[in-house]
Amino acid sequence: MVKLRKSKVPDAVRSRLDLREGERILAWADDGHGRLVVASETALHLQRTPPDYTRFGWEQIEHASYDSGVMTIELGPELGSASLRVPVGTGRELPVAIRDRITASVVVDRFIPLVDDRGVRIIGRRSTGGDVTWRLDVDPSIADQESVASQAQRLLEEVKSEVTGA
Repeated sequence: MVKLRKSKVPDAVRSRLDLREGERILAWADDGHGRLVVASETALHLQRTPPDYTRFGWEQIEHASYDSGVMTIELGPELGSASLRVPVGTGRELPVAIRDRITASVVVDRFIPLVDDRGVRIIGRRSTGGDVTWRLDVDPSIADQESVASQAQRLLEEVKSEVTGA
């Protein structure tokens, strides 16, 4: 049975986590196989290759959904757009913490139509260090059009300027 823990993460596990100076753990759960799923202020820590934990910054996670005790974690393109299914039990604390941290990392997510209803999505995510990482997702059906790449780049620069004030 997967159980959500509100107590302190065991020291043996904490010592294996890649926690930054002063980083707080928000929630954690046992995955039902003795591995912990740990959400901190700046990252999700998963034990993919025991005994080590892998750190995923919230900005690296595109989306997470929760259903019947299992979180589905969709990683960003820089991590191969992998989809991970992670048992986390029926408690709400961990899924809520994960959802909140992913949402908090999004600075901007804007779709701009270029050709009819097809266009470009501009996404800015705040990284652990505070920098904003930017990504352009161009609709594949128009990506090969000559003018689209330059338009998309111009729009990205406009959105960056609007967001950062630079």
